[in-house]
Amino acid sequence: MKESRFWKKIKAGLLSAANYDIHLVRVENSVCPGTPDLNGCYRGKEFWLELKVGRNKLSAVQHLWANKRIAAGGRVFNLRQRTTYIGLYQGDLLLYSWNPRCMDFTQLLKFLTN
Repeated sequence: MKESRFWKKIKAGLLSAANYDIHLVRVENSVCPGTPDLNGCYRGKEFWLELKVGRNKLSAVQHLWANKRIAAGGRVFNLRQRTTYIGLYQGDLLLYSWNPRCMDFTQLLKFLTN
């Protein structure tokens, strides 16, 4: 699966889980390297989400950006699509994993906003 297709799946799932009461922005930023792919806000809780597909991992610049934002009190996560699972990470810590065929987007939304 390409990252653009993964993004569409995540966007549709989060919009549905939030009953369309969520603001999501896909970020493509060459001015500030390391900025995650997605910024979202739901019920006053903002979060950042980096999407990775296959064996792709966070770059050093992405780790640095995430660590600085987390140190400032922000919510930054990495959602990785693998063949057999989708994993939600904060840094290198796996918080939860789902079967790609039956991902629970309500549960993902709770992780992103709590």
